[in-house]
Amino acid sequence: MNAFDVIIIGFGKGGKTLAAEFAKRGWKVAIVERSDKMHGGTCINIGCIPTKTLAHQAKIASGMEDSTFEERSEFYRNAVSVKESVTSALRNKNYHNLADNPNVTVYTGIGSFVSADVVAVRMATEEIRLTSKQIIINTGAETVIPPIEGVAGNPFVYTSTSIMELADLPRRLVIIGGGPAGLAAACKAWESGLRDILILERDKELGGILNQCIHNGFGLHRFGEQLTGPEYAGRFIDMLKNTGVKVQLDTMVLEVTPDKKVHCVSKEYGYQIIEAKSIVLGMGCRERTRGAIGTPGTRPAGVYTAGAAQRYVNMEGYLVGRRVLILGSGDIGLIMARRMTLEGAKVLACVEVMPYSGGLTRNIVQCLNDFDIPLYLSHTIVDIQGKNRVEKAIVAEIGPDRKPIPGTEMEFDVDTILLSVGLIPENELTKQAGIEMDPRTKGAIVYENMETSIPGVFACGNVVQVHDLVDFVSGESELAGAAAASYIQNGPVAEGRVLTVKPGADLGYTLPQRIRLEGVEKSTNVSFRVRRICGRSTILVKSGDTVIARFKRDRLAPGEMEHIALPRVLLDRAPVDEVTIEIEEAWAIWRK
Repeated sequence: MNAFDVIIIGFGKGGKTLAAEFAKRGWKVAIVERSDKMHGGTCINIGCIPTKTLAHQAKIASGMEDSTFEERSEFYRNAVSVKESVTSALRNKNYHNLADNPNVTVYTGIGSFVSADVVAVRMATEEIRLTSKQIIINTGAETVIPPIEGVAGNPFVYTSTSIMELADLPRRLVIIGGGPAGLAAACKAWESGLRDILILERDKELGGILNQCIHNGFGLHRFGEQLTGPEYAGRFIDMLKNTGVKVQLDTMVLEVTPDKKVHCVSKEYGYQIIEAKSIVLGMGCRERTRGAIGTPGTRPAGVYTAGAAQRYVNMEGYLVGRRVLILGSGDIGLIMARRMTLEGAKVLACVEVMPYSGGLTRNIVQCLNDFDIPLYLSHTIVDIQGKNRVEKAIVAEIGPDRKPIPGTEMEFDVDTILLSVGLIPENELTKQAGIEMDPRTKGAIVYENMETSIPGVFACGNVVQVHDLVDFVSGESELAGAAAASYIQNGPVAEGRVLTVKPGADLGYTLPQRIRLEGVEKSTNVSFRVRRICGRSTILVKSGDTVIARFKRDRLAPGEMEHIALPRVLLDRAPVDEVTIEIEEAWAIWRK
């Protein structure tokens, strides 16, 4: 047993100062430190010195705005190396200031009391015992991890100490849009283990269009129950609150560059350039206006898009009209026919230029038929009359050539016209980034995991294809969120065979447009819309002249999106690198 005049447990600021003073007086001193990385204490090793060193390096890095992520990553690695060099030099100096003193013995190991005057020191290869009538405890403090489920042992949770040991610059996922698509993508990315996620939303609150959709019918597929739009959004917002996902509201994204830099501006943060490892585009869509469809007549007040009217009525508390005509039979228009009726307005008719409705069958039944609102198919407005406010709308039948048929005109005395004439995906940012576009969907061309032509940039929801159910938006967006997380964590999908997916004559489009077989584990989902109403039919999946899959349907309609799941094993059998989706009606088979 080694005897000393004083034993000091802890090589921190207090311990080293006392040891030097006692040694100066000729005392025999033992100083015990459990880690060779903590000689000199907190300030030198994990406190002031390393943080100030990194802060200085960060100040230098602030001038690297035009550099690539890889260049910044390299700078960060060098900054960490500089920090290590500084702390190592100071730690070494502090160690030798005591260890080289003949009156001081430094022990690196874990000290514990055996008795009031005996300390056991457990070192790497042995345990020794020290004795002294004077023992000073200078063990300092350590970071505390709170007892929160999911925190302890989580590799993505850092303390003030462990964050400075991070050798690589964290990779960030930026999600543009805080509506149903962005919310689902963010939650799924977090669930997949990603921890640096930022949502940019131009509105002042999350939820997007769902906030004004106070009717029910949401959530049957996703949650197994009927929810209103705000309730559906609330489910995902609540899920988001249990994550560390960051949100910037009231933030307008101005540009997305091909190298994944997001330019945005907000009142709170000003102009920002945010570098991302991966981006999810979830900007949704906007309504077509009167100008977009070229409706003739005067330009009086009282002409609204159905979505604008929905916001006025449901969120602002304004009744936009008393006698209403609806042009177009999209789902928002059908729902507003019912909503206006319930608010006391008279909806005279719903007019649709196509020979079929553009909305879901359930909305035709629940919003028109149940309220005795007539639906005129193959009709359109040919004139709007009124000086200050809409007074009349002239409706005429449309022939096969899409021209009005003379003599079929009907006159409606109205003060309001609601337009439900289609949605346009908000793809200005997508085009700006140079992403390959599909002229059919007006959205990005995507692979099986919703990745666009720019690696690491994903698109989902209505910005890719206009959905009829938000449940499907969520499913598609969760796929994109998981894929974005995988891209950051594991890198891109492995190279291999790629199949091009094309629509047959009766289909408007197919999505995804490309399937990488290496990106398909068990199966991949393909969605599409038909161009016309089809009775009992078979969906044929063909590669060349070979049918690799068949799916039966009792009915197909343009207003209802269809989904099929293609197993990997069937895709592997495709004789050529092209897959076509075709429709074969039962009557056509019988005629053959």
